[in-house]
Amino acid sequence: MNISRMIFVAAAVACGVGSASAAELLLTGDSNAKKGGSTYALDIVSDGDVRGFDFVIPVPKGAKVDVSKCLSALPKGFQGVCKHNEGEIAGIAISMEPKTLPAGVHSIGVVTISGAARASKNLEVQFNAAGMEAQVLSSKVGVSLD
Repeated sequence: MNISRMIFVAAAVACGVGSASAAELLLTGDSNAKKGGSTYALDIVSDGDVRGFDFVIPVPKGAKVDVSKCLSALPKGFQGVCKHNEGEIAGIAISMEPKTLPAGVHSIGVVTISGAARASKNLEVQFNAAGMEAQVLSSKVGVSLD
């Protein structure tokens, strides 16, 4: 984990992200100029009520996208899928057991985007989280790009 990602995750936790019935998707960028792309870490901040979630990350048209590790760090018992369609990355995951993500920050994976302009800090990521009874939880997104 790079230092800017650690600071971003620590700040999110310190600011009370993950309060009652809430979840946050943290998208942290790490430029890799040598390879001409950027890697984005995906983390979920949970208050202990998140059983499932979905997200959509817009990407520039023509970008080369690697989603092979998008949900590679999902906790045991969770299953999901992540796909790249022209112009976006879409992911969804759910616990197949009657359990939720424990309270705290959970790394879920990474995506790599190359061959296109770097994403802006105003990236409009969509994120939704659901609880044990499929109730919609308050959800937000935090984006930190270096």
